[in-house]
Amino acid sequence: MKTKNALLLILSFFMLLGIGGCKDKEDSAGLKGTKWKLSGIVEVKSATLTELEPKDCEKCYTIDFNTETKGTGRSILNTIEVDLSNAPFFGGMTKVGDNEIGNVSLFYNAISFIEYYTRKGDELSFFYNNGQYYLLYKLYSHEENNF
Repeated sequence: MKTKNALLLILSFFMLLGIGGCKDKEDSAGLKGTKWKLSGIVEVKSATLTELEPKDCEKCYTIDFNTETKGTGRSILNTIEVDLSNAPFFGGMTKVGDNEIGNVSLFYNAISFIEYYTRKGDELSFFYNNGQYYLLYKLYSHEENNF
């Protein structure tokens, strides 16, 4: 009896893992060919959005997905890569010293600690600091516009 209960518990655990994995695939479905722009950093408790400077830079803080899970983008002067295939990963592809421009240091700090992401319609949210904050990206365009 104990063996059956243990086996049922283990099977239930793996079924739950499988369901959780599907959610991530649904979140990333339809990302290929989309372009996203950062609206700002949101503090979850207060729902306060902090926009990052420079605000008038069209190419700053962007992501362009070339597959369903992988994309490249920009901070201010640096190229970044994003990989959503496992745990979300943000990383710098270039290392131009732009830490003193606008609020890019806040951005670099945030992307270093991304824990998970969600997609709800035209919004991508990348959570960090135990889910207390997230980077809020909004859909900028589909393939017809370029950054």
